[in-house]
Amino acid sequence: MATWRQRVDLHTHTSYSDGLDSPTQLVAKAAQQGLHSMAITDHDILAALPEAQQAGRACGVEDGASNGSEVPLSKKSGGRKKERQST
Repeated sequence: MATWRQRVDLHTHTSYSDGLDSPTQLVAKAAQQGLHSMAITDHDILAALPEAQQAGRACGVEDGASNGSEVPLSKKSGGRKKERQST
């Protein structure tokens, strides 16, 4: 009997939201870590998906990257990109 073992990450953010890496950089890092697929779940935006999917095909991440989004459900959460502080 075949055993299926695949590593996936279903919660990642790119520089389009509050992540540090571009979609291409993030997918390349996922491939280096042995992930077979992943989801880009930036806040309030799906703009990173085309770049991530193209990078996924180039890096061998199965099906590129799936899309998702974190959407605030209350006015308190805001949904705005947080300013990064340099150290």
